[in-house]
Amino acid sequence: MSVVRPAVALLLAGALAACAPVAPQPPAGAQLRLSSSGLDVAGTGLEVGFGRTQESATDTLRDILGSPAPPQRSVACAGVQTVRWAEEGLALHFARDAFVGWEAVPAPRPIPTASGLRAGGPAPGGAGLGPFERDGIRGLSGPDGEISRLWAGRDCPTGGVG
Repeated sequence: MSVVRPAVALLLAGALAACAPVAPQPPAGAQLRLSSSGLDVAGTGLEVGFGRTQESATDTLRDILGSPAPPQRSVACAGVQTVRWAEEGLALHFARDAFVGWEAVPAPRPIPTASGLRAGGPAPGGAGLGPFERDGIRGLSGPDGEISRLWAGRDCPTGGVG
């Protein structure tokens, strides 16, 4: 009888582990889109939404973009850690282990919004020098008519990503 109990416990533990939810993995070649609620994996219905844990959000983006720079404490926002992907000009902000915002600046491989806005690209029609908002995403356009910065969620300016 004492041999049966451990065997049953082991069997039940294995069955429960098989039921644990697993985050869906993005397909090979997946592309990101900036959104007002986080980041979307284009054409898949998958989202890296605000509120996701730092580990989960970073792991998903690592699968798509490669490894980020090591996390750093935000200078602009107390209690916030920032994780950056310099080639994409992307910074994710985390507070208390939750994804709370992103920032995009001009870079070699900028990530666009669903409507095609991207840092370093032309400001949306009618947006003059200064701040603008489009589809819940905020931005700044410079004197050259190009977008110098986009962000959504908690605003923790990094002064550039790199």
